[in-house]
Amino acid sequence: MLPWKHIKLSALAAVLSVTAASAAPIFQNNAVVVAATHSADFDAINHEQSLDGYASASGLSVSVPDIAYGVSSFAGTHYGSGGNYNWVTINLVGGGGMASLDFRVGDGLNSFTGAPTNLIWETFAGGASTGFGDVSVSTGSTVGWSDTDSFTSLRVAAHTYNTISFGDYQAIQLDDLRVSAASAPVPEPSTYAMFGASIFLLALRGYRSRTRNC
Repeated sequence: MLPWKHIKLSALAAVLSVTAASAAPIFQNNAVVVAATHSADFDAINHEQSLDGYASASGLSVSVPDIAYGVSSFAGTHYGSGGNYNWVTINLVGGGGMASLDFRVGDGLNSFTGAPTNLIWETFAGGASTGFGDVSVSTGSTVGWSDTDSFTSLRVAAHTYNTISFGDYQAIQLDDLRVSAASAPVPEPSTYAMFGASIFLLALRGYRSRTRNC
């Protein structure tokens, strides 16, 4: 009969291996998408088009949680007129996981000129935050995120002079957005914990059953 302490340690190891399986997304200041399944070049955007709930023909949703319009000087890119006190959220239309995502980043003051801008970002899997960052990058450069476990949405904002939080004034500008969709649906983070707990309980039940029959 296997000693209880061995069963307990084995079950605990199984729980830890399952719950720790979810990896954080990796941010890079360069292109990360190898084979794009979805893309948006924003070429059709003009000063009369609302950016609230913009969706590309390839199934990408790029939304701003207020009514913000493009401006003629930035036609062909995704930029809220005058900036706003919100952020941009990127996800697949209808949901689904994204294995990698990249785009060319700018802001309303410097566009894509190479000047520095402060970028803030957060990734989500379902409704749970999976990663967060605040970094200075050059406007006109490509920024990207990749995650072996995938993510379902990305929230981004940028400002030239200030380090910002979501909800502060920001003026991010996007172009040449690309996404590589994940091959499988993204499970909720709670699924890992529930599965790990189930393994532990099954091991415990098996041990108690064997001890009663001894």
